[in-house]
Amino acid sequence: MPAHVLEGVPVRPYQREDVVEWAGRRCAGWRSRGARADLAVKKGLRWLEGWDPGQEGVTPVFGAGDGSAGGCTR
Repeated sequence: MPAHVLEGVPVRPYQREDVVEWAGRRCAGWRSRGARADLAVKKGLRWLEGWDPGQEGVTPVFGAGDGSAGGCTR
């Protein structure tokens, strides 16, 4: 497909920003399960928030994405 056509196609759900936002909401509701578990959640979220896979060498493609995401929109 020509690039100008693909520019109008919605981005599939659960891009990096969506996942970070979802994880942040889940962590905000975290109930303490002990010091080690609490630390793991805190450090895991910190890592996820700072994670950036970068765009170097990335070529946008047109594909089905998650076929089980029927009805999901961004």
